[in-house]
This record gives sequence, structure tokens and C-alpha cells, in this order.
Amino acid sequence: MPASFPPYSYPDFDPKAKPIEQIGIVESVLQGLTNHGLVSDFATDMSTALDIKRQKVQIQTVASRLWNLGYLKKKIRPSQIIKTFTDTRVIHLAVKRFQRDAAIKADGWVGEHTWFALERLVSFEADFSAQDFFVNNKPLKVMQRAVQLRLFALGLADKRPGYLFRGLKHEDLHPFIRVVNLFHLADKPIPQIMAPETINLLFSQKHMINMLAQRNHPGGENFIIHFSASEKMNYQHRLANRFIVNMAKIELWLLGFDVEINGRNDYSLGDERGDNPKLSKALRRYYKNFEGLNRQQTNKMAHSIRPDFFISLNQTYQKDSIPVGQKMNDEMQSQDASAEVLKRLEDPIKMEEAWNYIQNRGMRLWDGLKRIWQWIKRLGHQVLDFIEENIFRAFFRYASKSFKMISKALNCLVYSLAVYSKGHLPDGGGGKVQILFKGDFDTCIVIHPEAEETHIRKALESMGNLSVAFRISTEMFSHFIWVIINLVTGPAGWARIMTALVRSLTEIKPLYEQIKNLMLCQIH
Repeated sequence: MPASFPPYSYPDFDPKAKPIEQIGIVESVLQGLTNHGLVSDFATDMSTALDIKRQKVQIQTVASRLWNLGYLKKKIRPSQIIKTFTDTRVIHLAVKRFQRDAAIKADGWVGEHTWFALERLVSFEADFSAQDFFVNNKPLKVMQRAVQLRLFALGLADKRPGYLFRGLKHEDLHPFIRVVNLFHLADKPIPQIMAPETINLLFSQKHMINMLAQRNHPGGENFIIHFSASEKMNYQHRLANRFIVNMAKIELWLLGFDVEINGRNDYSLGDERGDNPKLSKALRRYYKNFEGLNRQQTNKMAHSIRPDFFISLNQTYQKDSIPVGQKMNDEMQSQDASAEVLKRLEDPIKMEEAWNYIQNRGMRLWDGLKRIWQWIKRLGHQVLDFIEENIFRAFFRYASKSFKMISKALNCLVYSLAVYSKGHLPDGGGGKVQILFKGDFDTCIVIHPEAEETHIRKALESMGNLSVAFRISTEMFSHFIWVIINLVTGPAGWARIMTALVRSLTEIKPLYEQIKNLMLCQIH
């Protein structure tokens, strides 16, 4: 029987309640969201990290990524997660092995640091720099596992890294080096060893799409491939075919189509369609919905993997291209589709469908949405119509992002109030400057005769940060309260609370951007 939203048992919002009471209500509701696993939040200790009820979606994703890297002996399906992780020792030991290999404190639970390390090594969309996983010019063992996983996904290795992984040799990269040469994927020669430059290229999915788009043969039906006279032609043909087919699978999977990333060479670059009906169907749907082709054109284009496919992708992705390793926040810079997502989930039945989908998708919730936002900018919000599941993923991600922003704003607000109530600012002037607060909110600054200018500047900077953080967090909190009061009438359900989170996102994002870099209140 499909899962429904858990029963709502938290207080309703009273617009006439005192501000301090409203803070308490919001705090309890936010806690309820995490207690029921309705949003994704980072664990803060071992007990919360392995709490199946609160962290089910996170644990599903962690389990998928650990299995792909070979840290779990068996693949655990999302539907099995509750039964399997009753004994938390399985996930605990797998996480510890990963952390040791990644040079992370091996505490056995996934906090923010471990989560992002997993994401960078497994995801096709995360910011990546190979140098982060090198020590003394040697790749960490986790980096070697990730390289084999990526080679497998691209059809350039026979299998994923296994549980008893022995490491990689330089020659394991040679199929990739051959592909780089066949398609001229690099602007200059790259080291034929496990070097950061080579690995960065291997993990640069959009860059490789860009280069493939330029390998269009006159006539548009074939790739320009530079075959080497020193190797057998049939081997090079198979290698080129395998790589192109699996590049296409990855991109279609990221867009939400029902294809499997399996490294198989089961489609064609020629006139004959391969033996992968899911890939064939996905290509037809892609050309119909993303390119607007009619049935006859769609059937023709889907017979093989053509340069046109990568040209189309490249036209979309290059608008937002950035140098490899450069940090950016795609979702912040992308067109905000939250209003459109809410519009499409107004029906309670659709909301239940979204919740059922979220409960059993693991990695699919985190991988691919950056691609979708870029297509939205090119084609408009109707892209969401093509693959409905993207709406569900977007809803969960938007709700979780808004939750984290509001939670941090609330922490900042409570911290600021606590500082004022204590009557003094924590030492920000090296013990030489004290900032005191009186009951009427007047401020008194006491400067020691031996205080230097740097002490005074530091104290005043701390005071300024506190004031800014308090003002902006109050504004964020007030907006959220206003949205909830106006949205929720009668007994509030969790679906409505999550809707309020998504509805708040557009307004609170710019405010959050102003305070996220303030170390005060531990906003990161």
C-alpha cells in the first residue's frame, strides 16, 4: 500500500500569538519535519545519522553511493532500506571505510562533510577537483574507486569497483586516453597516468559533451573520429561506440528518463538500432519533447546515437558553462521554477504521488536537477510536463533547501536574542574590548587602555555582524510566518507545511545570501 503523509500533530499558527511563541511553534514544526523525514537535513551526530525514520531519504542515497563505490557488498534497494538498516552496523562500517579512504575523520556517520565528499565522487553534476583527493601527488584509494566507477559508467571498464578493491594501475586509464584521442576531447595532451589533469577531464561531463558536439561530420549523421593506424580498426570502432552510447545514457538518466547506467555497448552509431528498448524509447521522447520533432523525424533520429543529440545538449549547457573546479551555485543562478512546481502540485492526489515517489528514489532525488533547470531556461517550464517525476524531485529539493535556510535563520535569531539577554557580546576584541547590552537595548562599549586598533575593529565587526544577522534572520522568519498564516487554514497538514516552505523560497533566498557568509551564528 502506498505511503501517505504522516499525521500532523503540531500546533496551528496563531497570527495573534506573541513573537516568542511563534518562534517556539516554528521550531517545533521544523523539528517535526525532520522527525518524519519529510525534508532532507544533515545529521549532527551518530544517532540522527542512522535514524531510519528521520534520515530515510538520505540513507537511501548514501547506500546507493557507497554500493556504487564498492563499500557495500550488496545493493540495497530503497524499498528494503528499513529492513536492511535495522542493524545499523552495516552502514556504519561502510561509512567508516569510505571516510578512511577519503582522509576524513572516520566516525562512521554521514554529516555535511562526508555527504559532499560522496556527492563529488559519484554525482555527474557536482563541482569536482581531483586535487582534493590527492595526498603527496598520489590519488587516495577512494579516488581510485571513483575513477573506476566513472570508467564503468562510460563503458570503459568492465565492472564497478568491488568490495575487495585492489586499486587501479595506470594502464586502466588507457581506454579513456584512447577515447580522448579518438574524439579529440582535450585541447592539449594529458598525462596517461592517474594525474589530476587526466581525472578532471574524466569527470568533466559537460566539457566532453561540448567536444563531442564539435565532432559532427558534414551531413550530420556521423562523428568525426580520428582512428589510429597503430591499433586494430574494429577495436577502436567498438570503443568509440561504447563511449558514445554510454555518454547518451548518462545524459538521458540525468534528465529523468528510464534508462540504466550499465556501461553496456547495446546501441548503434550507424543505421541499425541496438537491443536496448528503454534507450530507444528515451531517445524518441527526448527528440519529441525537447526538440519538438514529429513522429517520423523522431523515429529516424532515435535509430542511432547521432551528433545532433550532443549538439542539442551543448546548446543548452554552454550557456551556463564554467571552468572545471570553479565553484558556483547552479540553483541560485538558475531560473526559479518553484512557483511552477507548486502550481502543478496543488492537487492533493498529486502531492501524495510526489511523496510516494520521494520515498523510494534515493540518488534520483539529487542527480539531474541542474540539467532540468538549464532546459527550463531554454524551453520554459513546460519541460516539467515531459517527465513528471522532475516535478516531484524539484518539490522535495526546494522544500529541503528552504527548510535549511529557515532553520539557520531561526538558529541565528535565537542566538542573537540569547546574546542580548545575556547582556554582553562574546569576546570579539581579544579581551580588551567589551560590548554590553542594557535592558532597554542601549549599548555600552568598554575599551581597555591597552586596547589596540585591531581589537576595537574586531569587536565592532562582531557587533555589526550580530546586528545584520539579527535583522535579516528576523525578516526571513517573519516572511515564513506570514506565508504559513496565509496559506494554512484549519488543521495544517505536512503537505501544506512543505508547500509553505517552497512558497517562501523565492523571497528568502536573497536574504539568506546576505548572511550565509557570516561566521556568526555558524551559517555556512
